[in-house]
Amino acid sequence: MKNKLTAMLFIFFVLAIFPTAVCLSATKEYIHIRENLYEDNNEYLYISSFNDDNEQTYISEVVVNNTKLPINKILDKETYHNLGVTRYSQDKKNSYYLINNSFTVVNSIPCLQEEYQLIHGNLYSDNDGKLLIRMIDSTNIDCPKYNYLSKIWYQGKDQELSKVIDVDSYQHFDHSNYSKDKNHVYYLKSTLDGGYFYILPDIDTLTFSIVKIKSNEQAYPFIYLAKDRHNLYVDDEMLDYRSFNELPISAEDKNKLAIKYYSVKE
Repeated sequence: MKNKLTAMLFIFFVLAIFPTAVCLSATKEYIHIRENLYEDNNEYLYISSFNDDNEQTYISEVVVNNTKLPINKILDKETYHNLGVTRYSQDKKNSYYLINNSFTVVNSIPCLQEEYQLIHGNLYSDNDGKLLIRMIDSTNIDCPKYNYLSKIWYQGKDQELSKVIDVDSYQHFDHSNYSKDKNHVYYLKSTLDGGYFYILPDIDTLTFSIVKIKSNEQAYPFIYLAKDRHNLYVDDEMLDYRSFNELPISAEDKNKLAIKYYSVKE
């Protein structure tokens, strides 16, 4: 009993003299939000980068007018996105430049010029009313450019987007490569110089949506899949049962989805 009391008094002494001793030994968990954006358990935001030794690092401050501020105070988490695979990113308020371990608010982005009229999502039109899909050309990591597609492969030939897309019902799903209208589901497959835009066949447009499923992995708390009333999808492919069964999700969620989409009996 005396030894236990002595040990407890020693612990209290250490905490009183070195209040951060326990914190220093703890490992910080970084939770992935999207792209290079992370947060910790206290919801402080970080930008992931790599140092000269190609080791992943996490930046907690952004430079604004030569002053370092917590990223939480500046960056808008909901609208933040990278501009392709360049050093630039944006949210609804600011543009950012990332190099090594420096993350900075910039007034403008070289080479990036808005040429056409936004309709909504990634759908634009030129002065003649021709429909366009906007993409990012990442060929030069310091000079991202907008690239536009005006045609899509449909019914065996290249056709103008205006003849295929229903503008009134068109919607783009945020932070994804999917979009749809009342007639079709579309997929933008990203490449370094922009990408390919095409129709995903045999999908029920009316019920197509993005589903957010809680993950078992702390670093990646959610899994995002596409779905309609018949199938689940990853990127532009149907998710087969073997791949589905390997998803790190709860047994309860997996069982519900397996019954609905793979005819697995309870």
